Amino acid sequence: MRRGLPLLVLVGLTACGPEAQAPRAPVYDTGVAYLRPNEGTGGLWHYDPTDVIEQHDSAGGRFRVHYTRAGTHAVPSFDNDASGVPDYVELVADSYEAVATRYQDELGFRAPISDETLSGDNGGDGRFDVYLLDFGLSSDGHFGTDACLVDNDTICLGHILQENDFQGYGYPSLTFAARLLASHEYFHAVQAAYSIATDSIVSEGTAVWGSEIFDPATSDLRWQISGYLENADRSLDVPLPGPVDRFSYGSSLWWQFLHEKYGPDFLRTLWEHLERGQGLAGGLDSPEQPLWIEQVDQLLQRDHQSSFAEAFETFCIWNLYLSAEADPALSYAKGADYPRTKREPLAFPAEDPSLRLFHASVKTFELQAAGRQTVDFALVDLPETAEDETAGLIVIGASRVAGEWVFFADGEDGAAADGRITLDATGTSELLAMVINVERTGASKRPGLCAGSPEEVLACLERLDPPPVCEPPEDCGGGGGGDPDPKGCGCTALRGPGVDPSGPALGLLLLGLALGARRRRRVGLLKIS
Repeated sequence: MRRGLPLLVLVGLTACGPEAQAPRAPVYDTGVAYLRPNEGTGGLWHYDPTDVIEQHDSAGGRFRVHYTRAGTHAVPSFDNDASGVPDYVELVADSYEAVATRYQDELGFRAPISDETLSGDNGGDGRFDVYLLDFGLSSDGHFGTDACLVDNDTICLGHILQENDFQGYGYPSLTFAARLLASHEYFHAVQAAYSIATDSIVSEGTAVWGSEIFDPATSDLRWQISGYLENADRSLDVPLPGPVDRFSYGSSLWWQFLHEKYGPDFLRTLWEHLERGQGLAGGLDSPEQPLWIEQVDQLLQRDHQSSFAEAFETFCIWNLYLSAEADPALSYAKGADYPRTKREPLAFPAEDPSLRLFHASVKTFELQAAGRQTVDFALVDLPETAEDETAGLIVIGASRVAGEWVFFADGEDGAAADGRITLDATGTSELLAMVINVERTGASKRPGLCAGSPEEVLACLERLDPPPVCEPPEDCGGGGGGDPDPKGCGCTALRGPGVDPSGPALGLLLLGLALGARRRRRVGLLKIS
């Protein structure tokens, strides 16, 4: 479902299945079919009872376009080729034929299921039906399901409704609008031949991607991806609530990344493994409804010796190379046309005792480093939590020097021994720190954050995760307040955050103190292929 430029409205239904169009069981109505616009007034959009509906079949024979010449739903009347059919109707038919050629003949996606055996109105024959009618600026296109297979109710067939004239929508031309709508809505019909049991991240996101690979001149992906880039700190697989979900459409950037990084067949293969019962074995996928994020991980492991975690980390790095910072050798081919990802300003010294990081998300901080030679950035696993709040997190620092990003990560140049990222701030005022949660599921992480000078970060770390102190026996005399053992009496217990006094034996506690043992502040290693 689309509405205007560049906003999309409502969620179109989508789906997935095997590589080739296999013979199917007869199609039966499911009782939840979307009414066609000439079947009375029960549907959300429908023709008027007095409208005279005509049909035009596409030259390639795959589509039938339904339209009227008068009334509210009348199409533009000009007929410059004197064919007797309005030019706009012919344009729509030709656009859908071009889209089908791209998706089926060139990319190998399954064709929508024919409605030839559909009980009730099937448009007159087995061709795919497109109805042109006025949406009153409420939307500009919609894929509606008619029925699903009797042996698999997630594989369905349907029809498309499309705006009749695009008056008031702001599209640059009827040709632009017709090609964009055809590529987006028809991809929903393709999806329905695989599975409609998918969320809007994969359904709307890959439909926007479909428009991009059909005709990049539509620029729809460029308009939509801000919905993701402005919300990259939310989980990639969790749609926003409500009917207008900019995040789901904006997730097309993720699908474009997978296309450019792993090749044009990746998304078709993914849809083949989203069909009910056809997901790859293992992981958290359900045979009843495979989860796309798990299927992506398994396909990356099987076909690319990679994983979701590695791919998502690289995706976040690619997203630094956008707009004026684009570099097609390191990121998207058209990254210069994309808006920048949201960056949260972070002034120094910075201390956050509960930074929240959802699975499959990233926070990008813009470090305000004016007048500083170096900047430190660190996460800390807070002692009051039972779980390691830094597990699954990767911290990457970046400095913009002479127009190029220079990266720093734990264990590499610029990283201190205790895991802090140290960035050289000389010669630049552009410093970033990315905290990436590469886990595919699970509760959000809540580590502490410290940033500033080395001294400021050390002080912050000591406040958020103070070291345990020794508690000597009462008959040893003084020696409290952190003096480990003033009289050689030994410790009876450690006290401090996160310390279990009934835990390890005395000798191990002493050894831990002697070595300065404390919880490891973990950050991930940077890997750029």
